[in-house]
Amino acid sequence: MKRILVPIDFSPTSVKALNFAVYFAARVRGSIMTYHLISQETTNALGSVYDIKMINEQKELNNLKRLQRLCKKVNAAYPRVSISAVVGRKPVTNNILKFANENHADLIVMGTQGASGLQRVTVGSIAARVLTKSDIPVLPVPEKYVSGSVKNIVFTTNFEDADRYAFPFLFELAGHLNAIVTIVNLTTPDARNMEETEENIESYGYVLQRE
Repeated sequence: MKRILVPIDFSPTSVKALNFAVYFAARVRGSIMTYHLISQETTNALGSVYDIKMINEQKELNNLKRLQRLCKKVNAAYPRVSISAVVGRKPVTNNILKFANENHADLIVMGTQGASGLQRVTVGSIAARVLTKSDIPVLPVPEKYVSGSVKNIVFTTNFEDADRYAFPFLFELAGHLNAIVTIVNLTTPDARNMEETEENIESYGYVLQRE
């Protein structure tokens, strides 16, 4: 997890995601790629094709400078972390994934918005679309995240195949953060289900702790 991509739309949640990503990159001696996407002006009402091109180029330059200022501000706390700033053009989801793959990102860190960040992720936000389509691990940072260390990670599982693939990433992440992992499986408290849960956890190579 050395190369970390952080899409930035300048919202407070995306800035929180960047702060977490830089904190994490400092621990793994990684680097950060920030990526902001803009919409192109295309309407002829703005003037000639040449005028529209100039407007788009200026818009891109202004946003790049804004992104560079943000990176410089965040970088002050972790000066040894390399942070690059790139401005691209929409569509957002496809270009985030394309940029991540072309630049060999190991991890995508994104902010989630709304009164309940996780709820927004499940109902169709950009973060949810990236999560669904990405072959690269995606770590959503919720709106209520407060900058600081992460000491406890809760992983909920139904023991599906996708969960098994997530385990190596989960424990690598926890190791870098020196965090404790709690695995949660919700089931009815009868002997048969408890035995099945224990077998599933042991098949992952871990020991069940009953609560």
